[in-house]
Amino acid sequence: MNLVKTVRAIWSQNPLAMASFIMRDLPSFVRLHFLYADVQSGLLECLRNPMSREDLLENLGVVRSEILDALLVLQRQFGTNRASLQ
Repeated sequence: MNLVKTVRAIWSQNPLAMASFIMRDLPSFVRLHFLYADVQSGLLECLRNPMSREDLLENLGVVRSEILDALLVLQRQFGTNRASLQ
């Protein structure tokens, strides 16, 4: 049985159980995608050495600074920041 059929079966039997299942795994799902974005963007590598937000914008070639801000907030929440920003 594939995943979609399993999810549909559980949802049709007990929507509350399915919602509980999704909510339990949601933080792990978000963290995994965050780490992927962190590595792909080069942010994790850049933060090996402390630098200012402006230096990060320049070093990463960021076009939309709000995306960098969101990644930095998530880093603080997940505790993956290895160096502090100046």
